Amino acid sequence: MAARSGERAARNTRSIAEARGHAQRPGGRSRIEARFQALLLRVAEHAGEARGLQSAGASPSTRRKPLNDLFSPMSSAERAAFPEHYMRYLRARDGTPCLTTRTLSRREPLFRQISGSRVRMSGRPVVDPEVFQRNLARCAPEPGLDAPTRWALAVAKGNRAERYGVEYKLASRGFEPSGIDDILTYVEIQECYHTRVLLHVLDVLGLECDVGEPVGSVTRAGVRLFSQLPRPALDVLALAFEIIGVAAFHAMRVEARRLFADQPGPLARIDALFAQILVDEVGHVHFLRSRLGAGRLALARAVLVFAKWSLFNDNDEIRSLLEERGALLDLGSLDVDALVDHDAERLPALDLCGAPTC
Repeated sequence: MAARSGERAARNTRSIAEARGHAQRPGGRSRIEARFQALLLRVAEHAGEARGLQSAGASPSTRRKPLNDLFSPMSSAERAAFPEHYMRYLRARDGTPCLTTRTLSRREPLFRQISGSRVRMSGRPVVDPEVFQRNLARCAPEPGLDAPTRWALAVAKGNRAERYGVEYKLASRGFEPSGIDDILTYVEIQECYHTRVLLHVLDVLGLECDVGEPVGSVTRAGVRLFSQLPRPALDVLALAFEIIGVAAFHAMRVEARRLFADQPGPLARIDALFAQILVDEVGHVHFLRSRLGAGRLALARAVLVFAKWSLFNDNDEIRSLLEERGALLDLGSLDVDALVDHDAERLPALDLCGAPTC
């Protein structure tokens, strides 16, 4: 055990050193990017220290907790039991991953069905395709765009940072060594699916696009640096980003219900597609929480502001939507499980004793 701990510490030290070297390479980085990279390096260094903090006082309850409790550590029994619980759920819902095609055996039939039964808005186009394409390449939209166009742009940009991160990681390091038996493999393939989901959402509006890479330089720099960080630091940052992702996708879903209430068929398709993403993202939040003790959870809460700044550098439309709904005032009060309570495929609560009233 001591030898393995020493090996992990050595690997983390090497990864931090590599990340520092990557961040300090010359190349005319902007001052914002330099500050961004320096902050991530501090997270990497402090995450190693935070891992050693004890999770004393953790609640033994196995009930699902709202987000403001997700920054409190799980009990040691919950943390030990969660990986098996989550993997059992993933295999039952998603089937077997194919690393070559980046697909999941039980999810592909759904997408074949969606592709074979397209649903479109009726009447005049809801969004002007030319205006949409022109603004897709901008960090901030042109002034005066109507609400459906801003919403469509938020959708198009909604997953490109995560997609860019997954593709960058897979190109440089591939899937996890355990392959199809690793939860992270499922998570990475789910992120690939999210891009497909959002393209199907846009198809309902009659829009086509190539999502491409993030336009914002800060977002791109952050994603590239993430791949250099040791796993303990990456988990901290990932939790903060997943929390904001849940809030963002929920806001898009609710806004769609407002904008397209007069077209129930297309709205039902959009709503079902967003359910696919939200169920995944809420599962990711719980999975990451199970990997963090008290110190790294506190660090994850602390970097929420930084995570917002980074994500919105590339998606001003979703920032505006969240601000309009007051969702950015206190992300810590959001109950992620409540957002998917009515979705049948949601991750069930961890129950250590197996009894519904335990």
